Amino acid sequence: MDLKSKIYSLNPVIILGAIAYFFFSSCNGLASNNADYAPSYSTKHLSKKILFFGVVNPAYYEKLDPLIKYLNKHLTDVQVQTVAGSNFDAYLEKLDKRYYDFTLINGMKALECEKNGYAIVGKEDNDENYRGVILVNRDSMVNHFADLKGKTIASPGKQALAGSMMPLYFLHTNGINVNKDIRISYHSSFESAILSVYLGKSTAAMSWLANWKEFVSKRPEIESKVVIKWQTFPLMNVALLFRNDMDAKIAAEIKKLIFNLQNSKEGMEVLKEINATKFVPANTRNYQTLNEFVKKYHAAIHLD
Repeated sequence: MDLKSKIYSLNPVIILGAIAYFFFSSCNGLASNNADYAPSYSTKHLSKKILFFGVVNPAYYEKLDPLIKYLNKHLTDVQVQTVAGSNFDAYLEKLDKRYYDFTLINGMKALECEKNGYAIVGKEDNDENYRGVILVNRDSMVNHFADLKGKTIASPGKQALAGSMMPLYFLHTNGINVNKDIRISYHSSFESAILSVYLGKSTAAMSWLANWKEFVSKRPEIESKVVIKWQTFPLMNVALLFRNDMDAKIAAEIKKLIFNLQNSKEGMEVLKEINATKFVPANTRNYQTLNEFVKKYHAAIHLD
């Protein structure tokens, strides 16, 4: 019998046993060489906790994007996503449902939100900039407050503090019965309110001074037709609002980054881009003077 015939005549059980021996011997060798082996995973790709930062509309999304990019660059275990409302009312609806983890909002609404699970933790500095303005066409015949009687004034929304409430109260203190003497045209944003004057659809428009400056910096042609006619008195600048159940460590990290923007070159660039000087710690007590304004406003002005 030749060698080939001898191999084929081997007992199949013996062949299988030999294969099994060599297989398990190899496995045991690998196991002994890797007794301490455990899989390791890069933390770089682990999912971070997501926080939602609320803004009034897409224009604010663009304006505050440098701040959010800065936070995401320096935060460790959290990622911030900006969520913009379609308009002020839609933004407030999400705020009422506690959808946002943090936001920047006027002091009046901030005080209201403290009753709904939020806390004032800071504010934008420089209250002198928190003024309302009344805008008119450069060539208009509006020279005195009485010239607005019977005219249409564009508003970015009933609950816009500097953009509507402060200008209306200012007109009230200067002899205009805003409940009867003027027609108010409500718009979805401050841009559209300003454009209504630019396009000749409204005699005047109300806006927050900061919004006006921001808008004309991007659309300088607007100033060829629209000018500030009057400015209101200042009130407390916008509040930094956190959900009161935000993780304490994350909250502290975000506050540290925001309150120290002015202390680095990178942070100063962010402040410049969002037209702010700095942010400072604040709480409910800082905004108590707003309650007096709100009382006076509602006592004098009753809009449908």
